[in-house]
Amino acid sequence: MSKNSSPIGTILASVFITLILAGAGMYFGMPLIFPNLNADLNEGSLLQTKSVEVDTVDYINDDDLTYAQMPGMELGITTSGNSSLYVSFEGLFFLGMDDLFFGYTAYNISLVVSGIGNRTTMIYYYTQTTPSAYVFLSQNIHMTFDTGIISSGNYTISVYWRSILNTSGGSITTLTTQIENSFHSPRKIYVQEFSAL
Repeated sequence: MSKNSSPIGTILASVFITLILAGAGMYFGMPLIFPNLNADLNEGSLLQTKSVEVDTVDYINDDDLTYAQMPGMELGITTSGNSSLYVSFEGLFFLGMDDLFFGYTAYNISLVVSGIGNRTTMIYYYTQTTPSAYVFLSQNIHMTFDTGIISSGNYTISVYWRSILNTSGGSITTLTTQIENSFHSPRKIYVQEFSAL
């Protein structure tokens, strides 16, 4: 090395070589040290994908205390066996309250895979004062459900909703999917079938 060589250049070259060697060591060495590091990231082959999307105005009121299927939210799928389903549901909802409302209101939304199970979420609101006018609060819902390994057969994926309690005092709350079609936010069920590893 000549006397005119920069010590900074030598340091940068050393750092660069060290980074290359460390990177190569981690790339080849980590799988030997941690053989199951990526086990949770591995999934089987994608066998099929299905979806249904609906863009209508539908609603339930606080006195609808029994589960009902959300209009249009049903999808059938036939599985090949020794596979799993990854299911998701998403939609934009509006909780409406009239100007007499006070207290607590709540609604359940359930994503159901027939014969397997369900996932449920809640949209709720509580206030101690009445609003001065009719109020709409928006809530974007995204739910997922991984069935685990299931046998071959026909499965129905659907979404149900209901009010948890009837509000008192003559006030009314509603849960609706759109306000007069002005938001154009469709709700959707999406399902993928994966083969087992």
